[in-house]
Amino acid sequence: MADIELVEQLRKRANVTYDDAKEALDACGDDLLDAIIYLERKGKVPPPSGGSFSSKTGEQERGVGYKSSAGREPEESLGSKANRFLGWLGTLLLMGFEHNFVVKRNGTHLFSIPVIAMILLLVFAFWFTVIAFAAGLFMSCRYSFQSAKSDATKNDVNSSGINTVMDEVAEATEQLKNKLRNDMDYKG
Repeated sequence: MADIELVEQLRKRANVTYDDAKEALDACGDDLLDAIIYLERKGKVPPPSGGSFSSKTGEQERGVGYKSSAGREPEESLGSKANRFLGWLGTLLLMGFEHNFVVKRNGTHLFSIPVIAMILLLVFAFWFTVIAFAAGLFMSCRYSFQSAKSDATKNDVNSSGINTVMDEVAEATEQLKNKLRNDMDYKG
């Protein structure tokens, strides 16, 4: 049975009626903190913005701004992980449409396709795409990535260094091609 002083304390802290306070304390074994949580769950007291804590279970109820007693953030829910993944995927797709894979030969623009199309080609026709890419290198084709937008964005591929790597691959291929040509001329 709840002590009258405890009932009065709970009434003042939770701003509830005497009967509600007595019922909560009886249900929680005269534990003031658990009684407040009991009243929160019944909807008679609004929960605090930082979550609540039960001394019986030793676990904090998950609430906004919750931190465990060890100072760690709680595990992220599956829904928020899925939302974050879908946001990342959306950004990636948008970048795939905003940038083009450009093919040039001897300074002449041959064609360009959205990066997303290039990725799909790699996924569904990998060996064909790799062989075509390699053959293009031996036929003096140069590959690069360019923004489809006229204004430079923060995700501009020109500043990422990937085009520098593509140029280095093309140069190495040219050197290999010239070496093979010289070897064949020497033997022939």
